[in-house]
This record gives sequence, structure tokens and C-alpha cells, in this order.
Amino acid sequence: MHGIPASLQLALARGIKAAKRGVPVLLLGEPGAGKTWLAKKIHEHGPQDGDLVHVNIAELNPHAIESAIFGHVRGAYTGAHADQAGRLETAIDGSFLIDEIGDLPTHLQAKLLRPLEEGEFSRMGETRSRTVKCHIILATNAPRSQIRKDLRSRCRIIQVPPLRERPSGIDSALDEVLAELGATCPDSARKWILGYHWPENVRQLRMAVRLSLDDEDAVDLAELQDVIAESEEAEKVTEANNERPILGSYADACAALGLSKNTLRALVASSEARGIPCPTVVDTGSPRWLLHRLQGWIDRLAGIDAWQSSDGATAGGFAGVL
Repeated sequence: MHGIPASLQLALARGIKAAKRGVPVLLLGEPGAGKTWLAKKIHEHGPQDGDLVHVNIAELNPHAIESAIFGHVRGAYTGAHADQAGRLETAIDGSFLIDEIGDLPTHLQAKLLRPLEEGEFSRMGETRSRTVKCHIILATNAPRSQIRKDLRSRCRIIQVPPLRERPSGIDSALDEVLAELGATCPDSARKWILGYHWPENVRQLRMAVRLSLDDEDAVDLAELQDVIAESEEAEKVTEANNERPILGSYADACAALGLSKNTLRALVASSEARGIPCPTVVDTGSPRWLLHRLQGWIDRLAGIDAWQSSDGATAGGFAGVL
């Protein structure tokens, strides 16, 4: 574990121990806290000899998530003209990292229970069982409530602390970033970096350093401070916009989308049945329906299938209304 920040050594030790015992790992933590980095270290220091296969749920076509993970056989669905192995099957003797597991609908999370507990899976459309030949690591920045309880119970849960809670890790993270970029950092800039709280964690640190390099690939303190100031100002604007209620009730939401109340309620019911988190009107007097959340929710439904509303419109049509 040479070179691993002391603040992360315990988390890494727990992950390696789980890997040696064949226990799946669930990494929880804020965006940019280092979950992917930790997963790679668990793989490097664990007993696996094969490669680390990484799949990000957020980057997959919603139609193809199950096939991408488990594979399919010919005829499993329209367009499946030949047998195809999934990413899980390709991680032979290695590790399989599923990133953003919180974005996976709950009915698909359920399909991971068998591989996690029994070490078996089946390709889409087949009846035979196949053996899982890798160590499974899951990662997410979503709250635990967004992960099925029966899935969580099958994993060794490891909380990855944010950078602000491990100040000693800032120095190590900075050195790693500088090594990646082939850059240097004067003492004055390093001191300022070590004193900043880095709300967006290592990802923010890496981008700030990259943007503040001078012509000699050294961190320019003044430029670094400007980058952070601009980032903080942009974040304030974003937070202000997020806190502004756009839609005040079901009636307002229906008016914005051009739908009837029955159609909107049916869309909400369809979303909940699929296990897809949706912006919920808790009380018609005080919702919190932000326009960008509503747009993303409808786009996600449209991606999973062309949901037919009672008005004869599709989810794809809803997305075009906004």
C-alpha cells in the first residue's frame, strides 16, 4: 500500500479483504471522492490476475443495459442476430466494476442479486447458468435508499470519505495529479491548495491544477485562485436556480407539458413501477419540480421504451414539449 494516503488505507484494506474472500464490494461516496480510483487499487492489490472491466451505467443506452452487462443469445430480442457475451463475462479472473449503480432501475438491480450471492448468471434469452469468474465492485454517489436493500446486504459496503474529511490526502492527491500532468507546484501554491476545502473533491483539484498551469507547467497561484473563484460563483448561480420552484402544482406541471392530469399521474405511476426515481409532487401546494429534473426524468423514460400515454403521446414526445 505504499503511496496510498493513510486516510484511505483502511477502506482499501477492507476492499482487498473482501476481494480475497470473494465478497462483492459496494463503494459509496460523493462525486469525485475517488471511488473509481479505490476500485482500481482494490483490483491491483487483490488476488485477481485478469483485467479490470469497467462499465458506467450512466453511459449506457437504457435499452441495452441488461445485454451490455449479461450478454444475450440469438433471438433474445429484435435485432439480436447472434450470441453476444456481456461485460461481466469478459472479466475472466479479473474485476468487474459497475459504476453509477444508483442509476440502474430497481428491476435491473434485482438481476444482479444472483451473480452477487450465487456467483451465477444467464445471458438474456437463455436458460443455462454461467459462472461468474470475477470479483464484482459496485460504486455510486447516490444515497443508500436508491440501492435495493437486498443488493446492499450482499456486499461489503465501504464509505469513501470526501477530500475535505481527509486533509492529509490532499497532499497525496496533489502529488498524483502533478505526476499525471508532468507538472510542478511552488510552495506558495501548495500551501494554498492544502488549505482549501475542495467541495468537489479530487476531480475539482485535478481540473483546477490543469487550468492553472503556466507555460512552464508550474501551478500559477493567482491563476489557481481565479479558477476557484469562478467555480464558486458558477456554483452559487446553479444553486440559486435549483432552489427556484418552477412548477407549483400538478396543474402547473400539466400546463407546462401540455398533458392532462390523468396522463401525468399515469406517467408517474409508470416511472415508479420501473423503479425510476422521479420528481414527486409531495403536496400540490409545495412541490419542487425543477424544469431540468423533469426533462431528465422524461428523457430517461423515453430511453427505456416508448411509453404510450393515455393522450396517445409517447415519452419521447414529452421530452420535445419542454
